[in-house]
Amino acid sequence: MNVRITGSETGRSHTVYTVLCSAGVARWEVRKRFSDFVQLNAAFRGKQHLTAALPPKQLFGKFSEATIKRRETGLGKYLEILLQEMEPPQLDM
Repeated sequence: MNVRITGSETGRSHTVYTVLCSAGVARWEVRKRFSDFVQLNAAFRGKQHLTAALPPKQLFGKFSEATIKRRETGLGKYLEILLQEMEPPQLDM
């Protein structure tokens, strides 16, 4: 499975990130707020030790283009690491 952040849209009070997911020939997009990633992270942290870390929250300037791009990059890295850590090990046969 592959996943990457392909863009974002900022409204009045929040930013929504577009996540492109693919597995084999299947592809789909989902749109998620940063708070959705925080909830996902909390759910996994309670069940398994993970090294994946979310980008830090931003109190000021959270709607600036530079901040949003940094967060897109950070969320993409977070998802990549999360998938690596959650995938079952491959068996050599």
